[in-house]
Formats: sequence, C-alpha cells, structure tokens
Amino acid sequence: MRPGSSIHDTMLVAQYFRNFGLSVSASPDNHILFAHGTYGQAGAAAHTGFVRVQLNGEQFTRTTMPESYPPAVASRILATTIFDGPRMHPMNVMRPLGILVAPGGGYSPANIATYYDGTSIATAGFKGTGRKVAIVVCGTALTADIKKFESLFGIPSNLPTIVSVDGGSTTQDGEPTLDVETEISTANAVSIFLYVTPDTCSLSTFADGIAKVEADNTTKHFDSVNISYGLSEDSYDAAGADALITSQHADLVDLEAANCWPFVASGDSGAFENPNNFREDGELTVSYPASDDHVIAVGGTTASSKSPSLIARNREVAWGGSGGGVSGKFGLPTWQVGVAGLESTTHRNVPDVAFDADLNTGREIVFTPPGSAQGAFVFGGTSMAAPAWAAFLALVQQKRVTIAKATLKPVAADLYAASKVAGNFVDITMGSNNFYPAKVGYDAVTGVGVPDEFKLWTYLYSLP
Repeated sequence: MRPGSSIHDTMLVAQYFRNFGLSVSASPDNHILFAHGTYGQAGAAAHTGFVRVQLNGEQFTRTTMPESYPPAVASRILATTIFDGPRMHPMNVMRPLGILVAPGGGYSPANIATYYDGTSIATAGFKGTGRKVAIVVCGTALTADIKKFESLFGIPSNLPTIVSVDGGSTTQDGEPTLDVETEISTANAVSIFLYVTPDTCSLSTFADGIAKVEADNTTKHFDSVNISYGLSEDSYDAAGADALITSQHADLVDLEAANCWPFVASGDSGAFENPNNFREDGELTVSYPASDDHVIAVGGTTASSKSPSLIARNREVAWGGSGGGVSGKFGLPTWQVGVAGLESTTHRNVPDVAFDADLNTGREIVFTPPGSAQGAFVFGGTSMAAPAWAAFLALVQQKRVTIAKATLKPVAADLYAASKVAGNFVDITMGSNNFYPAKVGYDAVTGVGVPDEFKLWTYLYSLP
C-alpha cells in the first residue's frame, strides 16, 4: 500500500482482490496485503497473463503485459510481487572438512570472538537474552545440524522459530545454516526467527519474506533482520523487475523506521557483482538489497591470524570478493553525507562496514548437504559477515535496556560516528575488490572497517 494509506484504503484494495477469488489478509499496520490464489485469479485481477521466460540460461515466470487496475485501486497500490523474477543468490562459499570428529580447519565461535575482541561481552553476561532477530532465507536449516554445532562448541541449546512464507521449504541449505549458526555464535541467547521462503528463491517469494518480517515486526519488535542474499541492480533491470525493488524498499524503510535494522551481505563477486552475468563485460554494479539506502551493507575481509594456535589479528586486508561500489538506483543515505573517501557524493556507496568473509579464513559450520552425511565445513562469503553484525546489535540493545536506556537509533549514523573515535573500528587499508582499493577512511570494499567488538559495544551502549 502507498504511504499514508488508511484502513479504508486497505479494505477497499483487499476487497477488490477477493472479488477475483483470492484470499487476502493485511499486516497489523495495514501497509501490506498478502494475497494467495492461482495464476488465473491473479492474472484476472491484474488484467494480465503469465509466461515462462528464459534469460541467460535461467527460467522464471513473468507477466505478459504490465499490470492494470481500476484507478481507485491503482492509486492505492505502491507495488506488487505478482511475478517470480530470477533467483536470488546466497552470498556464501564453502568447502568440506570431512565427517565430524573434532573442531578444526575453520575459525570456531571462540576464535572469532577472540579475533574481534568480543569475548568480554559474553563474560560480562550479555548474550542476547530477551532480544529478537529475524533472518530471511531460501530453504531451511536442520535442527540436527544446529544441535550438533551447539554441542561441538559448547553453546547452550537455542533453536530458531521457523516462520514459513509462501509455503516455506523443508529442504536444508547451507545459507540458512550458516546464518543461524553465526548468529548463535555471536549472541548465544538471542531469539532467532527464521523466515523460510521456498528453495526456488525467486525474487518475488524472497520479497514476500521481507514483507512478512515487516508485518510481524509490529508485535515482535526485532532488533535486526539479516539478509544474506542479493542480485545485481543490473539483473533487476534485465528481468524488468524494478517493481520488486519498489516493494522491498518500502518494507525496508518501514523496518528502519521501527528500529529494526537490516544487515545485508554486500556480495561475493567484487566490484562486478553479478552472479548471472546480466551485464555487459566490465560493467561495474552492486547487489540489491545491499544497495538500498535503508540498510546496513556488510562487506568482507581476509582475517588472517598469527598462527593456528595463536588467534590474534596478524594482517586483516580487504577480501577480493567483497561486493562494493556505487548504486545506480539509490541516492546518498543520510549517514554518508559528508563522509570523506566516498566514490560518489550523490549516490549510495556500498558497503558500510565489514567482517571476515574469505573462505581461506572462514568459519567452521555444521551442515548436512542434501543426500550426504552431516559434516564440518568451512564457510566464507559476506553472508558470514552480515549475521555477525546483526547479532552484535542485539548485544548492544540488551545492554542499553539493562541500564534503562532506550534502544539505539539511528544505528547506521551511530556506526559512522563511532568510526571517527579511535579504537572502535579497525580501518582496513590494504587489498581491493578487483576495482576499488581499500584505503584510509571509507572505501567501497570494507566501508568504515571492521569492529573491535568490546570497544564498539561499550561506545554504543554509552550513547545517550
């Protein structure tokens, strides 16, 4: 629904779709309508048809002509997710360590906490108790994998609440598994709500997942939502799917306004972020929704340690796969105004912050690939970085509530302000994403840098 829509507006539009046999429900804030039915019913309501198309070897369903509604209905609709569009892409890579015997190979939760100076936060008793976070995924995570991960690393039992969207999925996938295990590693006691969309992972069903989070946030009051998927802005253009960006953007705006901060993986293909190659050779592009001006985009680093037995920062450099650059669709967000080192002073610069993402310095995860045995895997990618940040925010909010302060907002602006105070961030000044170099201050590979978690946590909870 368009901003400012009244209950009357929502009821009018809902009844229009019901007249075509669709079942319709509204979000508690009346900003979103969820309509379910057949392609025939949806096509009749939108005065269009549907066809399977192929683009760069990928098939998806789209409309045969633009949607058309009566003026009284059209004037109240901001955007729809009526057709599938291409697949969203998870931002991760992995390699097997073999059948589980003992920890080894990748960084453990304790290793990561040591590396980024987060151990003292848990020691002080702050593990996310009483806080809620959301994760939007395609496919699901197996309970057996999470339990084994917790057992392996001494993490108290903390299983996510599964919320099915558009029918959900029962097929396990590495991305949801990585997201959940990363968040419980960072905040052992945080309540995780896993929004499971179908494993087809179409643009429309994933957009529905974000919409469902926005609808539920009215009563759940999430601190953050983690999104470890994306598709290049160019791919949306090639698929004629800009309406899906419009709908997701509206939900992300509402989430930020409600102080639920989206942390989005910036991508794993460097400055030429485009898994489907829907671009001309050599064309720079960024991934959406990381490029949205109402999210915190998370890039990646190579976090090398002094030795396998001495977990301490040796030399952390920009990871070559870290998505970054300048959006062609969104203007400069308020928190980037006046920041030195930007690639553009008029358009959104990606990313904002960073965290370890290189497979060679990756995180150990327990996962059961479909048709295979449960095993230990090393995962990397910016989808390893984004959930770490999303869970970290829950630790900040828990501390603030404990000392009778309001939850932190606006978070993005506070992170940029924190980066100007010595010690809160480690500025990454070496490496590149194959086009943009890391440099002193902001850069389009690692943003303002990686956190010293304890110092940044202390700074953020101490703010008024």
